[in-house]
Amino acid sequence: MKLFCPFLSALALVEGDDVLNRNDFQTCPAIGGPHGMDFYDILGMDYGGKVKSISICHGHRVDGIVMSYVYPHGASIDRYHGRKKKCQSFDLAPDEYITHWEAHTVKADRKTKVCYVRFTNNKGVSFEGGHNTSNENNKAGCDAPEGYQLGGIFGREGDEIDALGPIWVKLDAPQSNPELDTIQHPL
Repeated sequence: MKLFCPFLSALALVEGDDVLNRNDFQTCPAIGGPHGMDFYDILGMDYGGKVKSISICHGHRVDGIVMSYVYPHGASIDRYHGRKKKCQSFDLAPDEYITHWEAHTVKADRKTKVCYVRFTNNKGVSFEGGHNTSNENNKAGCDAPEGYQLGGIFGREGDEIDALGPIWVKLDAPQSNPELDTIQHPL
């Protein structure tokens, strides 16, 4: 699958920005097929931001995913991928965050599609949608590194989710360095 290279290209757009740098996020490999359009939630993430709810839209496969993301200053945005049809929403309490991701795929109309997704929070509660598969070769999942939480997703979308992977972001903003904050710069 050629998902990772376009994802790195999107990261190049972010690298010079003050919002996140490469040490502030991690990913796991995406699972799925090469069809549909690329999407990346990395743009617009901010320190201290958090996913407050996830909606999984599904029938026989995962048709769409909606994540409500809250910025540290309180504003929020809904990021959706795929179609919003037959969605089931899961709200996270202020002290909850996603620490595990899992997805399964299936062949449909000669294309690989995501048929099942599950997110698990730091309290062990899982949110899932779609139809899981017993074929171990069609499953992928990973845990957030210690000190990280789910900040968004990346993959490919059309009328359904064709490929999916998690973007883990640091739980806490980096601490400022008081010595650097007080340095006087000549004009």
